[in-house]
Amino acid sequence: MLHRATLFHEVDMLFKLRLFIQDLNTELENKTIIEPISVYLGNTIEQSEIDRFEAFKLNENLVTFHQLLFASTDQSQAIARAEKLSRSSEEYLNLLIRIDFPSAAKCLTRLSSSNNDNDGIDIFINAGIATKIIGIEKDYQEKGCILIHLEFVSYADEINIQTEMQEARIEIDNSSPLFRLARLLLKANQLSFAEQFFSKLVDEDLLINDTKRQKSLSLSLDYLALIHYQRESFKRGSE
Repeated sequence: MLHRATLFHEVDMLFKLRLFIQDLNTELENKTIIEPISVYLGNTIEQSEIDRFEAFKLNENLVTFHQLLFASTDQSQAIARAEKLSRSSEEYLNLLIRIDFPSAAKCLTRLSSSNNDNDGIDIFINAGIATKIIGIEKDYQEKGCILIHLEFVSYADEINIQTEMQEARIEIDNSSPLFRLARLLLKANQLSFAEQFFSKLVDEDLLINDTKRQKSLSLSLDYLALIHYQRESFKRGSE
């Protein structure tokens, strides 16, 4: 049976594909970028999308790329690529993306055979990288393009960031059993009991010099006011 299987054309193709993938993986590993590097990608962006990226920068949100990327260390090549892309309307502008990578970033591979940086180095970037926005220039060096400057965030750093954010949320939302009980009253729609409970917490000495509990109380009261407004109890909500 095995002898017959090896005669099938599909088996031969799968074997060759496996060898190709192994050779490609070896080639990529041998061309890993060691030094810190900045790469550029050319694309287009709709004007309405610029505000979204500015909000990302303000909120320190991560920008992720789920696809494979081909970039260059020569920004003029990236700008030329952006200028050649078709546009469905005049709302689309030239976009230059710059990504700064630290030393020994394992997601990068050199594609160019030339070692002369003046010629520009073609770079292959693995899918699934995360970045954070450093800056946005709406008229980059008067070149007629938008520049979005990004910095690579490693997976370990991303996990640390998410962990720190989650811990901060827990500290604010659950700073003491008293506030957890008050939140449960709100979720159970026991608004009158929740109001009485919060009124007592406001006068408690535990709030003095404790910013975490103060923030938790503030968030809880905002939530209570929102419930009143949703029920059109505007006067009670403002109180």
